[in-house]
Amino acid sequence: MVESLRPFIMSAYNAPVSLWVRESSWAFATLEVVHLFGLTMLLGSVLMLSLRSFGLTMRKHSIGQVARDLSVGMFAGLALNVSSGILMFVSGAVRYWVSGPFQFKMVCLLAAIVVQSSLYLKVTRSDDQELNLRRTRLAGGVALLLWISVGAAGRAIAFM
Repeated sequence: MVESLRPFIMSAYNAPVSLWVRESSWAFATLEVVHLFGLTMLLGSVLMLSLRSFGLTMRKHSIGQVARDLSVGMFAGLALNVSSGILMFVSGAVRYWVSGPFQFKMVCLLAAIVVQSSLYLKVTRSDDQELNLRRTRLAGGVALLLWISVGAAGRAIAFM
């Protein structure tokens, strides 16, 4: 499968936007700032929601209401991360594609998105807190661990 994607990786690397990011003196740094800002929005929202699911903060509000209130920050942060991440990826697609930390980050990212969108938000959008308390805490812990892993793997990419 890796070899079958090689033409795609090469075309991404040779795309005009990739060349612009590589040759610009400020483009990659700006993308990194946007990427970190998105991660801060996303991880901050996930952290607050996880803390609520553990009953450590915002106890007067239902978990469902907290999830609804924080969902804009979560999805806006994710959108910033994905868009800036794609632009950073194409600038070094050949190098990143074979990087262990990058591959680990992509696996964690996919898992985090699946957990966040399917399991965690479904559980937390329910106002029936007693029936879903264990699943909510489990989903909160798993989501938080996965998003932290995404950030740590992203940081490890710089040292490859």
